[in-house]
Amino acid sequence: MLYYFTASDKAAQKHFYDTIQNPFHIKPFLNLIDVDVTEKLKDHDLAEYVHMWGATPGTSNIKRWSKLKEDDKVLAYSKGIFYYYGTIFAKTRNSTLAEKVWGKDKYNQTYEYIYFIKDLKPINFGTKKFARFFGYKQNFNPQGFSNIREDLLNIKLNKYHDLDELINDLNSNFLLPEEDELVDSYQEALDSKYSDVVVELEDTPHSRKKPQKVNGKQVWPRNLKFAKAAIKKADFKCEIDNSHQTFLSETSKEPFMEAHHLVPMHMQHEFEVSLDRTCNIVSLCPTCHRRIHHANSKDKKILLEQLFNLRKSELQLVGINIELEYLFNSYNIIT
Repeated sequence: MLYYFTASDKAAQKHFYDTIQNPFHIKPFLNLIDVDVTEKLKDHDLAEYVHMWGATPGTSNIKRWSKLKEDDKVLAYSKGIFYYYGTIFAKTRNSTLAEKVWGKDKYNQTYEYIYFIKDLKPINFGTKKFARFFGYKQNFNPQGFSNIREDLLNIKLNKYHDLDELINDLNSNFLLPEEDELVDSYQEALDSKYSDVVVELEDTPHSRKKPQKVNGKQVWPRNLKFAKAAIKKADFKCEIDNSHQTFLSETSKEPFMEAHHLVPMHMQHEFEVSLDRTCNIVSLCPTCHRRIHHANSKDKKILLEQLFNLRKSELQLVGINIELEYLFNSYNIIT
């Protein structure tokens, strides 16, 4: 399981500095700790200094603390950023130790539901990136001591060997979706002549390319030829409903359509093969393109399922093997 805790107020930020940013000198307090926990500290060579955190009594805190197991993972969060990632190796309920380490809160409670953390590594990503990666809504705000929703975590873990690999990818490789101005410039570039566009058979995977810097922002590269081929292959019609009317483009002399990557490009970090392929790009009228981005979850699911069924076999040919649930998660649709 992957947990997280937050240090938001002034007192918690001091605790964060005392026992997370810096290991705590635990040796003088070993006599206050149960023998079995002390042995675990010694087994991990952490009986001198150790990283640790604690939670106050409360129904949700107690429930989560009770479920903590050795080798569960935890993220440490403060002031809008996830700063550390580590492994829980022991826990103890100990109000005497908690008061020695952190004192009491404003309600005269101790942080007695304690857990010890090993292999603490620095990371650096914000809540927006976190929410987009795991499939939470964009207004998600981590609070208290909690865990990543198990269903969302399992969807992500299908792409990774373990949580360490997942967190490394989130921290180092995951790029947020392009900002509106970059998307608009991409669509504008598609509005050009199509007479020389060739629609080719796609039956082999292509390796993904490295990110590029565009307008000071790291983005996954897109090749216009694939998007234009997708629009031409669709005969300049909307693949949601080919009866949808737009207007004739002054430049292309064809009905104006927009290109949309079905598996979004911001998911490229989870694939060794390129997502920028004609079979992963759908031709949409401007209205349907906005719907797939901004409609409510129920309507989005209907559109995505329709397009997924249309393209699933073609996607498999180029190595993009996904299930419908994964696609919903890519659009932050929580089922």
